[in-house]
Amino acid sequence: MSKVDVAVQSYMKPESLLYTLMTLKEQSGALIDTVYINDDCSAPGVVEKYRSAAVQEYFHPWKIKVRVNTHRTKWGPGFVRGYWPRHLSVWRFLKFGLINLYSNGRLFYDRENIRYQWALEQSDKEWVYLIHDDIEFTDDVVKLYLDYAQRMTNPAIIGDLGQCWFCRHFTEEPPCNRAKIMEGIYPSEEWPITGVGKKRRACRINEWSCMVSTRAARDIAERERAFFGNYDDFGDVGAYWFDRAIALGYSFADPITDSDEKLKFYLHGWQGHSGHAVWVNQGDGKVQYQNSLIEQRMQEKFGVVL
Repeated sequence: MSKVDVAVQSYMKPESLLYTLMTLKEQSGALIDTVYINDDCSAPGVVEKYRSAAVQEYFHPWKIKVRVNTHRTKWGPGFVRGYWPRHLSVWRFLKFGLINLYSNGRLFYDRENIRYQWALEQSDKEWVYLIHDDIEFTDDVVKLYLDYAQRMTNPAIIGDLGQCWFCRHFTEEPPCNRAKIMEGIYPSEEWPITGVGKKRRACRINEWSCMVSTRAARDIAERERAFFGNYDDFGDVGAYWFDRAIALGYSFADPITDSDEKLKFYLHGWQGHSGHAVWVNQGDGKVQYQNSLIEQRMQEKFGVVL
């Protein structure tokens, strides 16, 4: 079976990111070649940890490649010179362009600063597996996705479908769900558009565990001027890209539509909260990053603290 590369974003939580990779190596290590860690301008000490001899030795024979953004990108739309997606209005460009100009002194992003773009462009593999830094893997999800890919025609992306928790179709009668989408039963003629305003795009393959075709990513970037990792057209990461992939005739898949079955492969937010909750209140309050808890988990599970 061919190998894949891995892409993960980093910001100020190296223990969590490394523990995620340790559990991934335990379950899927033989199927992975290179791990691309893209850091969003963390404080000193974070990137140095990834580049340390201890980390490089632990993950051998994986190749660990680390890059630091030229400026903070945070969360929100970023614009790349020469790439104007069809949804982008002049008003929205000016609004967020001025925010970027105020925050970073730049109107445009460097292309590789867009989430996951560095890995998607640098990888020589057919697939790049994208993950968040707060996952605990308990089975070989990479093999699952690769096996499923063999049965697909013109695939673009495989992973965990939907942001159903803020989609109006999830609470309608009869409710939409992942299984229906995978059977080709869509909630409206406008799907994957699911609403208006900030709820306009609730449907996507979620970025915290998904395998993206490098061929599709490069094609969509050039033909649609859209990057997977951007926040386009009032959507979260990958939502507008998902729409454009479907429009171009690419296929997608969620191999496991049952939430309980997914838990056999990985637990997202195993620390008891979402990763973003360390930085912002997402409705349940802002939480404390528990690096000591993670290091204790490393020691108990793997006998080493990286």
